[in-house]
Amino acid sequence: MKNNIKQIRKERGLTLAQVAQYAGTTAQQIGMLERGDRRLSDVWMERLSFALKVEPYQLITTTTALANTSAIPVLGLCQAGNWSDVINDESTTETLNIDVQNQPNLFAVKVNGDSMEPRFFEGEYLVIDPKEPLENGRYIIAEMHGECTVKKYVIDAGQHYLMPENKRYQPIPINNNNMHYVGTVIERVVREKLI
Repeated sequence: MKNNIKQIRKERGLTLAQVAQYAGTTAQQIGMLERGDRRLSDVWMERLSFALKVEPYQLITTTTALANTSAIPVLGLCQAGNWSDVINDESTTETLNIDVQNQPNLFAVKVNGDSMEPRFFEGEYLVIDPKEPLENGRYIIAEMHGECTVKKYVIDAGQHYLMPENKRYQPIPINNNNMHYVGTVIERVVREKLI
């Protein structure tokens, strides 16, 4: 199966050895995957998407499909109040090109901090859909006490939590409607300077 592994690796300025280290394998294995000499299974796609900081589908999506993009606003910080007002605010000048068309409600935020590592890293962009329903196990943007955060929404034994991925941080229990759901993370985007 034709894939985009080599193209993405070169765009990131990474060597076979670097990708192999991030993916927990050997440079020889990465080379075989790039050439199509080894089947790109779901497990390999997950490991490589983590190493290359892309979504798994981007490893196999055609260039034509990737050309169908839309620009969405990037909101640096979560604002208290109505998000739709902020999304339509003309002072929001930074945009992000994504692989989805005709979804005017989408917006992006930039990750700040390390509570979601190793899933999301500081400086990455998360595409948010406020129209997605709040579902157990999904990554969401939530507002609590006037601040926004990205966490995994988890229901365990009837209790609702905002869960960090980084084990140094504690789960945040949700009690008495102290959380406002903003939207669900539908895509992660990495922007890197190569020079």
